[in-house]
Amino acid sequence: MPPRQNVFLELTDDPPPPQHCRHGRVRARLPAPRQRSGWIKLNTNENPYPPSPQVRAAILAELGADGENLRKYPDPGSRLVRAAAADLYGFPVDWLITANGSDELLNNLIRACTGEGEEIGYVHPSYSYYATLAEIQGRGYGLSG
Repeated sequence: MPPRQNVFLELTDDPPPPQHCRHGRVRARLPAPRQRSGWIKLNTNENPYPPSPQVRAAILAELGADGENLRKYPDPGSRLVRAAAADLYGFPVDWLITANGSDELLNNLIRACTGEGEEIGYVHPSYSYYATLAEIQGRGYGLSG
């Protein structure tokens, strides 16, 4: 498997040096040995844009004037968001799962669908963390492509 590489994007109006790829105001650089100020690290899902005003307002409203909601753990069953998603998409609530990001969902999927020592398969190129997740769970992995 090829080594994992970081991809950084920088929003800029400056012309890039020749080793960069430029599309409009965005230029990409690969590989990137370290994080720099003003660069967006795509392989960790950094977003170049701030949240919308509606999202910001909803977060501040949920926080409350005194920040009281920050001292509590969120509902581990995510009942409100699962109920809203079930209603929106027409699925039973017990068909839906929430997690703290895609890595947690992928870990759960690997544990649920394979036993220790079994292999998972995925195509290449693909998400570079599949092999790491398989190894963490004691599973092998095979590449296709």
